[in-house]
Amino acid sequence: MNCILAFLIFSGVIATGSAKSCYTCKVLGEGNNDCPGDLQECPNEDDFCVNQRESSRIVTPSGIDNKVTIKKGCMPIANKNVCQQQPIALDCNEMTFSLYSECCFEDECNLKGLQIPADNTTKNGLECPTCFVEEKEACPKAEPKKCTGNANICLDFTGHVQRPDDANKLYAFQGCADENICKINLKDLPGCEVGDDAKLTCTQKENV
Repeated sequence: MNCILAFLIFSGVIATGSAKSCYTCKVLGEGNNDCPGDLQECPNEDDFCVNQRESSRIVTPSGIDNKVTIKKGCMPIANKNVCQQQPIALDCNEMTFSLYSECCFEDECNLKGLQIPADNTTKNGLECPTCFVEEKEACPKAEPKKCTGNANICLDFTGHVQRPDDANKLYAFQGCADENICKINLKDLPGCEVGDDAKLTCTQKENV
């Protein structure tokens, strides 16, 4: 009997663990908070399901260029810091970035569309240097900005980023940010593709 049980386990007839199945899809466009998805088995047993909305908004001479990505799928447990009650946000005045993720840990649990929390615009007492430039490795100057909501650190970034439906460009920016943007894997963003040359520095500062 013991020999038969051992054979069944090693042959995979009796499963000792299984990966979750998550709905998977991706769609671009400002008017979307959901996308229809197909079920896909996650590659790792401890992966979880996620439903995400990313927005990268740049003020240009011709108007506002806002790139929005909705994505559902599997997420490695190592990137669990994306799971926050409020959007993970960055504000550099001329450029803002926001990532909101609804995470769940059961089979097929990410079917529904997103319910995005309202922005918290209350000043929190933190002040950070702020700037934004394209195709330069550093900002020529920075202006002070009063931070709001969950933006509890000052961020400094330089490197190449390819926004959805846009060219790969060199950016440099500083601003107010949620500290969780410094903890997530930037290679796992649903929309923007961050280059290998990216340098991100997060600094805690005293409130003013």
